[in-house]
Amino acid sequence: MKDKDASYQARSITIRLGLAAGVLLSVLLLSPPVRLFERGEGLWLGLHLMLEVSAVVVAALVVAVSWYSLERAQRRQSNALIFGFTVTAICDLLHALSYAGMPALLSESSTSKAIYFWLAARIFETLALALLAVNLRLPGAAWRWFVGAIGVSLGIFWVLTWHPGQLPAVYVPEYGLTTFKVFVEYALCLANLAIAVTFWGAGQRTGRSRGFWLAGACFVMALGEVAFASYHAPEDSLNVLGHVFKVLADWLIFRAVFAINIRQPYDLVRRAEASLRDRDVQLAALARNIPNGLLFQLERDQQGQHRFVYVSDAVHREGSLNMADVLRDPMLLYGRLLPEDLALLRAAETASASSMSVLDVVVRMPGKQGEMRWLRICSAPRRLEDGRVMWDGLVLDITREKRDEQAQRSHEAVLRTMVDNMPFEAWVRDEQERLVLENPARVAHFGSQLGLVPAQCTDRPEEQAR
Repeated sequence: MKDKDASYQARSITIRLGLAAGVLLSVLLLSPPVRLFERGEGLWLGLHLMLEVSAVVVAALVVAVSWYSLERAQRRQSNALIFGFTVTAICDLLHALSYAGMPALLSESSTSKAIYFWLAARIFETLALALLAVNLRLPGAAWRWFVGAIGVSLGIFWVLTWHPGQLPAVYVPEYGLTTFKVFVEYALCLANLAIAVTFWGAGQRTGRSRGFWLAGACFVMALGEVAFASYHAPEDSLNVLGHVFKVLADWLIFRAVFAINIRQPYDLVRRAEASLRDRDVQLAALARNIPNGLLFQLERDQQGQHRFVYVSDAVHREGSLNMADVLRDPMLLYGRLLPEDLALLRAAETASASSMSVLDVVVRMPGKQGEMRWLRICSAPRRLEDGRVMWDGLVLDITREKRDEQAQRSHEAVLRTMVDNMPFEAWVRDEQERLVLENPARVAHFGSQLGLVPAQCTDRPEEQAR
């Protein structure tokens, strides 16, 4: 139920955010361009740096969580995220530090240099999400892909710092964005839309919220690419909106890859603990409400020493005993048995442990008022890996049944005495008409016919009539 609720929440939030982002982008695309800041203005540089640093932090968190993912299936996919988002984090940071108006970073900062770092970050981010969407796993150790990502990032930094002239122009101050830059942005837009559809389908099939969060992130990034392909100057409202969309997409990725992976294991643990508590309560209620009985687990080690691993709290019926005392010292319970019955029980336990057969024995225990009680002990043994034997069993108080048996035997003895002393032939038949009792007078006349029905007793019609 909780998984369905989380999935519904993710689907609902991403749909609303996607619609709101689409409407906002449409309004700005249909409106005349608005320059929100002056070129090189400190407020814009500070805002831009803050937005990009948030992207760097999210990318770093994605790498960290992917590296230490607890779920085996996610660990197999982690190399793609580690590689792609390591490059993304480094290039996003270099993009922020290379922006026009920022101090020189080994070479003069410029809009074109920052744009190339931006495109590199977006390409590798999209690549990582695409690999995740199609469940493609990169072989090898995680640290190799991490080192490889650092190497790729250094290569990008080397090219953009010392050989930028070998790359196509992406921005001309008098003209704006070049055709090459617009083409790359729209290619990234289409790629993100395709990845979003893939993640959304996965969310629908599996019912897991992660697919919806990642689908929403890719869709918002696709809208952001449209904004980045449409502005005339870096300080325009569309460029600012694109950065806002990027932060929103980062938040959705954070929900999908970081928050879910961190919270989910603890949620599973809490659910497992709650389930175990419920089962413990059910077991305790079952054990407590067994009429005239108690459940137990008895362990016997290699030296023949016994100890109770578990005993239900119904043990308090045995006088002043409680679970903790019996678990600590089993002789508190065993010591109440008659000595000869305790020896019988020990012999039965030895035979049960030797043959791994069910133990079923009746023992006697004097009651608090001196009356005798009969207990039936039934348990099934199992051998543990280290050689110990564990019995899972049930103790039933069968005192009433034993007393009923004694009363029945007494009644039968009285009846036999009466029948034997009658001066005429007398007998008793059961419900099936079998002869179960006959006196000496009848035996002298017909011979013993115990167990026979009338038709088998004699050929005399008068006997059959009886």
